[in-house]
Amino acid sequence: MNEKDEAIINICQECKEALQPLIKTPMDVIPSETIYDNGELIIPMADVQHIEKKYHDRDLANGTKKGDLMGIQIVMKFTRWNMEHDVWDNAIWIGEEKAKGFIKDWCYFRYEVDGIKAKMEN
Repeated sequence: MNEKDEAIINICQECKEALQPLIKTPMDVIPSETIYDNGELIIPMADVQHIEKKYHDRDLANGTKKGDLMGIQIVMKFTRWNMEHDVWDNAIWIGEEKAKGFIKDWCYFRYEVDGIKAKMEN
């Protein structure tokens, strides 16, 4: 091997090392979970626009206190706002017992997606 060949190999090796952080493997590009399934409903996480927590507005006879979490409304990209009644028309409802699990899973999904976007922008 002559000097020219060695120089080319060194340049290629330097380029490979410089580009290595930009090379994406399939696991770097997709989140680990993209579908939420709690046994009762299936929600594509990428379609979730935001979550609204809903709280009790008064004390109830069963011991529920004002301010306790009732559940969450999941507003999807296709959810419509009803101007007449000032509510979401077709938001998804998850009761309090499963709401915390969904919020945890959705936050982790967003953490992964935002991390992937940051990696791809750098």
